[in-house]
Amino acid sequence: MRWLRARKSTDKDKSGETPSREKCLVTGSSGFIGSHMVNFLKNRGYWVRGVDVRPKYECYLETFEDEFYQLDLRLDENAVHMLKDIDYVFHLAANMGGIGYIMEVNAPVLYDNLSINLNMLEAARLEEVESARAHEYLSSMTTCFVARRIP
Repeated sequence: MRWLRARKSTDKDKSGETPSREKCLVTGSSGFIGSHMVNFLKNRGYWVRGVDVRPKYECYLETFEDEFYQLDLRLDENAVHMLKDIDYVFHLAANMGGIGYIMEVNAPVLYDNLSINLNMLEAARLEEVESARAHEYLSSMTTCFVARRIP
């Protein structure tokens, strides 16, 4: 999971008023971890926008986000659009299907995931994501390396 602090909660919105609820973006919100993150944040009173390449009806579990977008974050314009007016980003989107799929497909999975991550980082730069804590990485078990030979 990648977490980004998008702007200070004390920042004024375009109307000049301080937002009453902090807004979170969860990428990969239809996946196992993403769907749980959406509900975790909602239960704590955050406003949540979810985005996933899969339709909402394919979500791992029923989620209660305030907005949901079915978009491909490999396209840079989608990443920029998703970061508008967001306070926190929980970046969980990835092309994955288990280690068997990853080992079979190889390069296209790497290319897709690099594209998603680079687009999100560039969107964060364009949206002036607060740089002091802009890159904090946590991993799930889907992030793994399989060596054919262990040195």
